Amino acid sequence: MIDEMEIDEENKKALVDNTLPSKDELLLAAPTQEPHSLMVVNTPTQPIVPPKPLPVIEKNVEKPIMQAPSLPKFKTVEALAKAVSSLYTGNAVVEATKKIFPVAKVEKEVEKPTLQSTPAANPFERSAREIGLEEEPVREKNPPPEINAIKQSTETDTGLPRVRTYANDISTEIRKRNTTLTSIVGAEQQRTITEGPYEDTVAITKRANRMRMFLIGSVFLTAIGILSLGAAFVFNKQTNIATSERLLIPANHSRTVEYAPEEALPITLGKIKDSATLNLGEVEAFIITKNGIPLRTDDILGLFGAPNELVRNARSVMVGVHAFDRNQPFILITVSAYDHAFDAMLSWETRMNEGLGNFFRPSSLAPASIASTPPALIFTDRTIKNTDVRESQLEWHIMYAFLRPDLILITTNESTLREVITRLSLQSSK
Repeated sequence: MIDEMEIDEENKKALVDNTLPSKDELLLAAPTQEPHSLMVVNTPTQPIVPPKPLPVIEKNVEKPIMQAPSLPKFKTVEALAKAVSSLYTGNAVVEATKKIFPVAKVEKEVEKPTLQSTPAANPFERSAREIGLEEEPVREKNPPPEINAIKQSTETDTGLPRVRTYANDISTEIRKRNTTLTSIVGAEQQRTITEGPYEDTVAITKRANRMRMFLIGSVFLTAIGILSLGAAFVFNKQTNIATSERLLIPANHSRTVEYAPEEALPITLGKIKDSATLNLGEVEAFIITKNGIPLRTDDILGLFGAPNELVRNARSVMVGVHAFDRNQPFILITVSAYDHAFDAMLSWETRMNEGLGNFFRPSSLAPASIASTPPALIFTDRTIKNTDVRESQLEWHIMYAFLRPDLILITTNESTLREVITRLSLQSSK
């Protein structure tokens, strides 16, 4: 057993110096062949040599870190920039400065901001402050009112007056009240919740005023349109009446003929023609009225059975008789378009005697013989006093001619045609 081992002086010294393993360590290190058979054989001839001591394992022992050689320190950023600018350019200055050169933090005296404009900061100084190489100046949490106040000059550097804008006024008011945009938005949201959405009363008033003005303008324009139509109708009627009353050729006499719907106008005029007492060569004009008001030109031609094309182009009309041998009827019509009027007269030729009736009835025909429909007329061309004339060849002798491009004469004999041409020339000479 180990307790019975003989240990020499040299081994004792080693045990005292803790160079040999302890008893427990030897027990753990001894080989085990069988349980309960751990035996140590004493060899008297050979001394016992203790095993070598186990290495001591030190835990959590940090190795010494190699310290980087100290580098020069710069008291100011300007010195640092001057040293680095020769090696790096552009953005590399900032990165290299941050990694290589430590800058001593220098506390600067806090300077109060002034209202005077200062030149733009050096780009390198601004970049150095952003990466942390230089501390920003310490600012007071609650600066004095005289610092926080913003005083705007009323004049620019050139001496011209400064333009005051709405944005500047809002910014100044926000700073005076010591508020922020976030607080303003929050207050507006709270007001919307309590009072409802904001309604622009000015815009609503403008829209109402525009609508009111639009309605007033519409009513005004409608009234003007109605009055204009009424005035045009009355003026046109008065023009036609005045035109009917105005004689196209000088007349010796004039007579008012009242038209009654119970009797056709050609019949009424035929009776007056037969009863008229005139000297040879005299002309009497008939003013046709209804209820004391002269009839319009289109109404008179319509009563004579004229074509619609002629009625639409007629501007004035004169009806009368000329005393020659017997009283001879005539009708003068002014038109606005020669070609339309000429076509209308051609279409009216065959039934002209039917429309003119008793007023143009030949004296050789008895009134009783015209109770039936008159025969269709056939017209031929003729020239009288350098005027082209169209005249019928049957008992119903009717002729018409364009004395001017805008003037048509319808009559029954050549003498009346010559008299009308003469009176027109006398009228134009005046």
